[in-house]
Order: sequence, then C-alpha cells, then structure tokens
Amino acid sequence: MSFISSAELVILRKMYPEGCRVSLERMVDEPYAKLHPGDLGTVRNVDDAGQIHISWDQGSSVAVIYKVDSCNCLMTKEQMDETLAQMKRIPFENMDRLQAWMEEKLLPVFPKLFFRPAINGELLVEMGCSAFTLKNARITVGFTQDAQGH
Repeated sequence: MSFISSAELVILRKMYPEGCRVSLERMVDEPYAKLHPGDLGTVRNVDDAGQIHISWDQGSSVAVIYKVDSCNCLMTKEQMDETLAQMKRIPFENMDRLQAWMEEKLLPVFPKLFFRPAINGELLVEMGCSAFTLKNARITVGFTQDAQGH
C-alpha cells in the first residue's frame, strides 16, 4: 500500500465526497470483484489510507486503492441536489419534456433510470441502483397540469 500524505488525503476526500457517483477507470489485482471499466457506484467514504470505499451498482463493495486503481467522480451529492432543485424551478410544458430533461441530466450517472407512468399528480423515477444506503432509491415528482395539459 502506498503512503498518502495528509494534504493528499484532504484533496482525495474533496474529490470523492460521500454520496458522489463514480465510474471505474481501472482496478488492479481484484479478481473476485468482477468489476470492469465504466462500472458505476456510490462513494461511502475515503479512509485514512486513501482507499475510496464504494458501493458498486452491480452489488459489490470494493475499495479503489490510492495510486493503484482509479475512478472518476461523475456527480457529487451537492450537484445532484442542485439538479433536482433546478427541476423544481423549471415550468415544463408536459411530462414528456420533464422526462427528457431528467434523462439528459441523470442518465449519464444513473443509466438504469426508469420512469413509471404518472398517476394522480406524481411521477415515480426509479434510479436503477441500490448503491445508496437507502435501497431502491427513487425520486417522486409531484406536478399539476392546467386545462391544456401543460
């Protein structure tokens, strides 16, 4: 295991905050994890040795080792919160436009995103992963429509 300085650890924790979504770039010497470049997961924490502990969407919980393996942060929890806050401020013409906007913003980070049919003023969006502390993470979008269906 490589030594990590306290300055490097601070930077690493800023780069990979808890709850951020990551994509695996490279993993060395982990034959049992069955992870491949491009696999997605959610950061649980960065330990004092600089290992990035990740809950991978495919079910494993394997750490990315500092200076050996690599991953790329796709979206922090704060960026996700801001994306959802933006959604609240935009008056979408119809459900198709809302769905298209959400797909544009979230599909690169949640490729298994799934929209359930809107019922009674709610659209349920399944995130398509259980890599969060909450299993089967989803978003519920409440909406109202005018007489023209907007």
